[in-house]
Amino acid sequence: MAKRKNQSDHDDMVKTTVNYIVSNLYTDEKADIDDYETPTKIIWSKTNDGHVPDVTAKYKDVEHIWEIETEDSISLDHTKSQWQLFSTFATQHYAIFHIVVPEGFS
Repeated sequence: MAKRKNQSDHDDMVKTTVNYIVSNLYTDEKADIDDYETPTKIIWSKTNDGHVPDVTAKYKDVEHIWEIETEDSISLDHTKSQWQLFSTFATQHYAIFHIVVPEGFS
């Protein structure tokens, strides 16, 4: 998990996302915060570089990946790299990739 200026805001958003997926009957939920099993790192096959998603879960056997961003992380190169990797993975594995941003952020 990358450390950021708004780490507590980020972690609160991760917890809110986990609460949502649990209350909506997703299974096998994992989150990159304390008290949860860490999601499996997703890697590029050609380089073995990769990232750990903030949250993963399954719904009706479809894998879902969530990446949570705060105002200080949304425009970073690291974030772009994560989004490219998770989007590609989702396309190749028939998964669904979600991006979560703070309410009112545009």
